[in-house]
Amino acid sequence: MGWSQNKPIQLYYDNKSAYDMAHNLVHHDRTKHVEVEKFFIKDKLDEKFVELLKIRSDEQIVDILTKVVSNRVFSKFVNKLGINNIYAPT
Repeated sequence: MGWSQNKPIQLYYDNKSAYDMAHNLVHHDRTKHVEVEKFFIKDKLDEKFVELLKIRSDEQIVDILTKVVSNRVFSKFVNKLGINNIYAPT
């Protein structure tokens, strides 16, 4: 894309199995459908192009888009994302 990268892209994870699969290329029956992607990610980790950083599940902001969360968690994540209610009275 025309820019230089001087530090790894940080990817956050909260799933130990995903971390283990990215770092260990041992074949698992449940991962047949991700063979190509697994090698791609492993190469990028080895090249220090990306790095995986652990995040606690209760801090995983993407959950607001993928899971049912409580009202408290929803409000916290909406605030972290900087989403504003355009219909709220000002």
